[in-house]
Amino acid sequence: MNTITSRWKIWGPMIPLLLIPILSYAQVPELPPVELGIGNREAVWIVMQVHLLFAAFILGAPIFVVICEFIGMRTKDARYDRLAKEVTKVTSIAYSLTALFGGFAILVLVGLYPEITSYMIRRFFPVVAIIYPLLFIGETVTLYSYWYTWDIWKEKKGRHLAVGILLNLFGLATMFAINAPTSFMNTPPRPLATATLWQAINNYTWMPLNLHRTVGNITFGGFITGLIAAYLYMASKKDEDKAFYDWM
Repeated sequence: MNTITSRWKIWGPMIPLLLIPILSYAQVPELPPVELGIGNREAVWIVMQVHLLFAAFILGAPIFVVICEFIGMRTKDARYDRLAKEVTKVTSIAYSLTALFGGFAILVLVGLYPEITSYMIRRFFPVVAIIYPLLFIGETVTLYSYWYTWDIWKEKKGRHLAVGILLNLFGLATMFAINAPTSFMNTPPRPLATATLWQAINNYTWMPLNLHRTVGNITFGGFITGLIAAYLYMASKKDEDKAFYDWM
């Protein structure tokens, strides 16, 4: 009895303090839904599409780059190495913009569609809160390591190519991870209430989407490489540079 009394003396005064946040939350008026002038779906589409285009380039271009660097190493043609290096420079710049638009997209989704966004985060919490961020960090470290060691490991191409291959593995794994909630929204497993996390990830369209985006991103990376070459060709002042970008 004395023990109960002593504990009540310690914890009893804390009860009102614990109830304050609950009562305060109950008194917060519910906010009306956010309505944008251009339409909420259109706003989400614009932000997500811009993010997706940047993401397609930064994933597809490194695959193209590593192949070009390998060809340059085997053929001793310096043009392939220069091509790979210049595309990697643009990729490292686009990478930051990709991350910024990704963060912007999350804010837009949370603000405009909080219920479905909250559900998707809870459903795929280990993927979106643990696996995806770790893969993204790994991709970031390897991308900038690949770029900044280009001249340092000029005579150690095998080591440099290994970093490039690791970069592409991180990039593909990152894409596979985020494709899980995307494909889940198209083809959720049945019954949904009892589906495990792996069943939610490995749904009917997850692997087809992985294959589709892999091929599409490589194609898009090559397209943007051609666009870069065309712009630099027009901006070049020297004939030798024009000849290189014309070849590129």
